Amino acid sequence: MLVSGGVGLTPMISMLNALAPTHRRAVFVHGARNGRVHALKGHVEQLAADRAHVEHVVFYDAPAADDVAGRDYHFEGIVDLERIRARIELADADYYLCGPLPFMLKQRDTLLGWGIPRDRIHYEVFGPDQQIAA
Repeated sequence: MLVSGGVGLTPMISMLNALAPTHRRAVFVHGARNGRVHALKGHVEQLAADRAHVEHVVFYDAPAADDVAGRDYHFEGIVDLERIRARIELADADYYLCGPLPFMLKQRDTLLGWGIPRDRIHYEVFGPDQQIAA
């Protein structure tokens, strides 16, 4: 499970590209402001269209007037894993998080609240002197 917010999608795209040919189930969850700043949208949509084992879920927290629900994004609002829990909670899944620190803290806390073991939740903090407290 790859979960990204904003520019946090950059390393996730590389991981998704590596997973796509393996036939392992991959769910790419991404949050963006709206379609005007949704980078690599077409690439992810094409991967999901071409491979049955790749799924993508998109949240727009401020859809633009020309963004269409169900076409451009799946959910309005910030990424909320509770809304898609049935699609992403798997006993053997590893969860990779990337995005702004508050975003990653929220996702990590949600996953821990579900009982996902810490060693199955992976993230990297970017920026000066930022850390996620255990």
